[in-house]
Amino acid sequence: MTDQPGETGQTPQPPSGQQPPQPQQPQPPQQPQNPPTQQFGQPPSGPPQGPPQGPPTQQFGQPPQGPPQGPPTGPQQFGGFGPGGQPPKKSKKGLIIGLVSGGVALLLILGVALVFIVISANHRADVEEADRAATRYSLELSSFRSRAYSSLSARSSTPSTLKSEIDRLANDVPEPPNVPDYGKENSERFQDEIKKADNIKEAIENVEDAAENAADAAEYADAAERVIASTPTSLLPSIRTNGSRVRAQIVNVLQARLDTFLRIEAPEGMDSLRSTVSSQMTSVINSAKSAARSLDGGARSVFIRYGTQYSLIRTAVFSAESKSRTELRTALGEILRADSNSSGSSGGSSGDNDDV
Repeated sequence: MTDQPGETGQTPQPPSGQQPPQPQQPQPPQQPQNPPTQQFGQPPSGPPQGPPQGPPTQQFGQPPQGPPQGPPTGPQQFGGFGPGGQPPKKSKKGLIIGLVSGGVALLLILGVALVFIVISANHRADVEEADRAATRYSLELSSFRSRAYSSLSARSSTPSTLKSEIDRLANDVPEPPNVPDYGKENSERFQDEIKKADNIKEAIENVEDAAENAADAAEYADAAERVIASTPTSLLPSIRTNGSRVRAQIVNVLQARLDTFLRIEAPEGMDSLRSTVSSQMTSVINSAKSAARSLDGGARSVFIRYGTQYSLIRTAVFSAESKSRTELRTALGEILRADSNSSGSSGGSSGDNDDV
């Protein structure tokens, strides 16, 4: 026969951290109307009583009274968890939903990564295509640049004829090849070749400015040479002369030529030539006037000084023409220097010293 709790004087030990349930002592046959209450931790007093007629009252904080009902199922942990404090297991449906959600998220991440990989590969291919196109474009530009330099140099002896050729060449600069936009913007080689093409076109247009200046300088130099086209001796070769003839055939002729020259507006950079022609020719005219007065006074021989003056005017004309042609040659050389990294640029440097 199994011992009831309390009969042997020993109490089963509960799991650690919990108070042992106190067994209900048997009550006497005469049950009071109000069952006695039991204080926490105190054993019941008096002889065993009969079974209780009503549910025992329990003070707050006390374990339930009475004998254990049925086989023990184990103590309950704080928070409603089972033995050992473990949370209840998730349902199979929740586990499936979690796995599906995680799989979808993983697929999205993999899809985004794959898109970036494809885009990156396409961009790399675009840049490589632009690099290859830049190599071909560089050769095309170098060939055009050499042809342009040769064509313009051959016509530079007469700068006034260069304009039509310059206009044609400026419009014929090769256009960059068609490549994907990403490659065009991100290929350094392609961008360098575009800059080279712009530099070549700009250099050709600068030749036009230099050619116009050279043409204006040549025209102005021709006007200066017309002033000294005749010497006083060639204007009045007779040995026997007088003051009136000197004034009519030398002074008036030279003064008219000088006045015509001074009415021409001097091009840019030609002010020095204008000043030289004006001062030196005025000196010759004054010398002729002095000779005419001497002849009027009875002199039998006179001298008109013009050798030094004419020489200074010719030097000034030559310097003005040389300056304009030098500027034109420099502008032509800029066509070859438009790309210092090209294979033909070294030849262009030596060509700058050639006479045009």
